Amino acid sequence: MGQVPHRPQAKGATPAAGSTSGFGVSFVVPVGPNSALSTLLTAIRAMARTQRTKVEVVLVDDGTPEGLESVVRCWRSHFDGVGVARHERPKGRGAAVRTGVLAARGELLVVAEPDTQAPIADASKLMASLRAGADVALVSRRLPGMEANGKKSFLERAAETTVLKLSQLLVPTGIYDCSSGLQAYRARCAKQIAQRASVSGPAYAIEWIAIAQSFSFKIAESPVSQLNVEADDESAPAASGLSLLREAWRTRKRLSSDDHLLAKPAAELLSSTSFHRVDRDAVEAARRR
Repeated sequence: MGQVPHRPQAKGATPAAGSTSGFGVSFVVPVGPNSALSTLLTAIRAMARTQRTKVEVVLVDDGTPEGLESVVRCWRSHFDGVGVARHERPKGRGAAVRTGVLAARGELLVVAEPDTQAPIADASKLMASLRAGADVALVSRRLPGMEANGKKSFLERAAETTVLKLSQLLVPTGIYDCSSGLQAYRARCAKQIAQRASVSGPAYAIEWIAIAQSFSFKIAESPVSQLNVEADDESAPAASGLSLLREAWRTRKRLSSDDHLLAKPAAELLSSTSFHRVDRDAVEAARRR
């Protein structure tokens, strides 16, 4: 497959929001209506305990009616830092990931979607790829030789494959699976991409990979260790595939110009987003006083 043409010089770059602040890893979780967080956060906590660095979780509340205050109360003691960004009105998963990436403070960023089929433990090999020199790392359900998910019917698998192949024709990244729901980035690279991304829906990962390629970022694609079929959303409407293809088509048109090189200031992108953090060190210091 072809790749997006290399553009050696970014235009209009501005510093992204957030500093590392001693955090080695940030997990960015976009949260929409009906997102099941308990299982995901339990898995992230287990992953955080294996890291020899400070870990934060950045939850992006994409206009959920109930908010995430109760979630923060339950989980703030389990991580070195917990941040919550809120969109007052739903903007879409891609917009939520962009907000979380711009607000995150870790040196490495892991994007974990609540309905990902990939085990969160696979984030360890993504971070290993980054530490070995990659700028972007993904887990793939579709590398050559991998078996298809037997839980789905033939028609479901055929429809999914058709959407995947068409999206690859529209935006030929050469990546087998952009949409597993588990990706990792070096912070600098992720923030550069986020400042140039425009897709707000589920096809955001296709655009992110295409932008990464336009700057010649090194991308590593690893096989998923096992498929979490319980996370598969069988109730998803068939129209979601058409929505993804529409976004891929808009991405193709945008990538044909230099518009995707123009960075928006992070402060502007976050201007309508409320945000608060709970850092364990700060809480403990306040208690000692």
